[in-house]
This record gives sequence, structure tokens and C-alpha cells, in this order.
Amino acid sequence: IQYGFVIFFGASFPIAFLLAYFNNLHEIRLSANRLVWKHQRPIPKRVAGIGAWKTVLYFQTCIGITIQAMVIAFTSQFVPRELYRARVDYNLRGYINSTLSVFATSDYSSVSKPFVIKPFHIMEN
Repeated sequence: IQYGFVIFFGASFPIAFLLAYFNNLHEIRLSANRLVWKHQRPIPKRVAGIGAWKTVLYFQTCIGITIQAMVIAFTSQFVPRELYRARVDYNLRGYINSTLSVFATSDYSSVSKPFVIKPFHIMEN
């Protein structure tokens, strides 16, 4: 479960990898103490792999990579920057100016007045 959280949400919470690492160190130490002091040692069995979990981890990793790519693409300027770079000589010269909008200040009156918001309980319907 922890692997899934780290894979799916690592881009939105970058410190998750570090926290998961320290949590795993703590869990390993607790499990080792429990195994040594409270339980009988298990009889080891040789196995060829991790079985069906290999497929589960593979699909979880693929979905996680896709989610990470979407988080980066939709929450940053990566995609618009690359589209601008592809359209304009493969450089970013003028990119900032292309993201700004034109605004006519003549639409506003020259008289300024304070803007007051009435509290909710005083507002009329």
C-alpha cells in the first residue's frame, strides 16, 4: 500500500519518498524485534519469485508513472513552454510576453472610491 502512495502521489508531495524510507526502517526494526523476542523463527521455503504480485506491482508502477506525468503536465508550465518552443525556432525567447494579456486601463474611471463588503448577516436578499 505504501508503495502505491509513493508512486501515485510522489510528484505532489516530494518528501513522501523520504518519509516512506524512514517509516520502512522503523517497521523493519519493529518486525525484527518481534520476530526475535516474541515468535518462533519461521521455516524458510525457497520460491522462484513474488508470484502474482509481480503483475500487480507492474501495473501499479505503470499507472503511477502516468499519474506523475499528468500531475507535472497539468500543474506546471511544462506543456505550454514546450508547445511555444516547438512553434518559435526551438527557443523560449519571448515566451513570457506571449503569456501576458493586453489590458486597457482606459476602461476604468479616474475616480477611486473604497470598496466595502458588508458582513454576511447584514446583507439583504
